[in-house]
Amino acid sequence: MQIFLFFSGIAILLLAMKQMESALTKLGSNQLQQGLQHFTRTPAHGIFFGLGATALLQSSSIVGLMTMAFVGAGVIPFRNAVGVILGSNLGTTFTGWLVAFLGFTLNLTELSIPVLGVGALGIVFLKPASQPKRAARFVFAFGLLLMSLALMKDSIGFVVELIDVERLQNLPTLVYFGFGAILTAVIQSSSATMIITLSAMHADLIDLHSAAALIIGADLGTVSTIIIGAIGATAVKKQVALDQTQRYFYGRRRPGKRQTRVV
Repeated sequence: MQIFLFFSGIAILLLAMKQMESALTKLGSNQLQQGLQHFTRTPAHGIFFGLGATALLQSSSIVGLMTMAFVGAGVIPFRNAVGVILGSNLGTTFTGWLVAFLGFTLNLTELSIPVLGVGALGIVFLKPASQPKRAARFVFAFGLLLMSLALMKDSIGFVVELIDVERLQNLPTLVYFGFGAILTAVIQSSSATMIITLSAMHADLIDLHSAAALIIGADLGTVSTIIIGAIGATAVKKQVALDQTQRYFYGRRRPGKRQTRVV
């Protein structure tokens, strides 16, 4: 049943992406398009926009999927999206600081039901073919996106309980890197991987170098959600997903090796 719920989350995520893109296309708000293009007009502006949005929403996956929806609907061009994606990669470190200093993270996915409720009310009661109703469809699709991520994360959450941190001792660096990537891709939460890593460090089971490899691997694992969102998408949306994947492989230092290429 847990595995079925996980794949149900994937299906809802794909539906949410298509609904968001459709809603944005029909909404066609010049103010929205001009505003987003203004805040992402240069690579530096896009980076700061993505960083701030990820720090606020506590999820680089949400920001990445939203960016793909904006690109697919023609709201922002691919060039602007690249800066936002890079900024979201930086903004996701904010969650790590919360875990390190506060011991917990904010979980925005708990708001999925209220968001869905607001969107549903707008769809039912607002005037057909009106801009407010189109905006309500976007809100409802965003609620579906939040719910799908929560469903994927919660349905596989039991995997974290099976991890014995004592088995993380004295492993090669590449094993830590691969473990972080695979675990994050499975449980859909780099924050959970961060908690496991900090617990292992607190117990003196791994050193700082090994912990860094785990976290870099966790960053790579978050790309899996973006790749899922690109299934059946347009060419430009697939290009955004491919660009983010390439940045993880070539734009970050590989554990135990010197960085030789930057894109």
